[in-house]
Amino acid sequence: IFVLFWAMHLLVVWAAVYVVWALGLGPDWRRYRVAVAITAAWAVTGSMTAYTDTETAWRGGGGLEPVVPWFDAAAGLFGPVLGLAAPVLLVAGGTVLLGTRVVRERLDLLTRVWLASYAVYLLLFLHPQSSTFRLLLPLFPLALPLAAVSDSRAYRVACVVFGALLQLVWVGWLWHWKQLPGGGDYPP
Repeated sequence: IFVLFWAMHLLVVWAAVYVVWALGLGPDWRRYRVAVAITAAWAVTGSMTAYTDTETAWRGGGGLEPVVPWFDAAAGLFGPVLGLAAPVLLVAGGTVLLGTRVVRERLDLLTRVWLASYAVYLLLFLHPQSSTFRLLLPLFPLALPLAAVSDSRAYRVACVVFGALLQLVWVGWLWHWKQLPGGGDYPP
């Protein structure tokens, strides 16, 4: 699992190298030096597993199991059969969404690569729980192309109204949250 953690980070680095040098997009050298300094500081904390240890500590310890918690959570929500299909459908839906014409036209390559990388990171390392919605917020650029789907004013007003209604649902969910039997998760 530790090897998978480092492999994922190396893939992200190589994706960044490709975007910067092959496509000519990217930060200047000053920003690059700052990023390298921050990475070096993290590497010398004394524990090469500091990140994964921290990530799993407040789950009750144990090891980091990439992807498995998504299937466990889905099985708990949807049952054993649909629980196996739900994470697969989620990944397939995200892939299709990133490949749609409107997303390709409205979001530049760098943004789409970042969105895909962050989604893969969440899939590998996030344990779906109450913080999932909060951790999905950085994927908000995927909602921006929705405005380009139609030039209709009614459509755009409907998008805003739908978003506002979802906020009410979210607040209602928080308001009526109750602790799980025998302890459990914090409110979403």
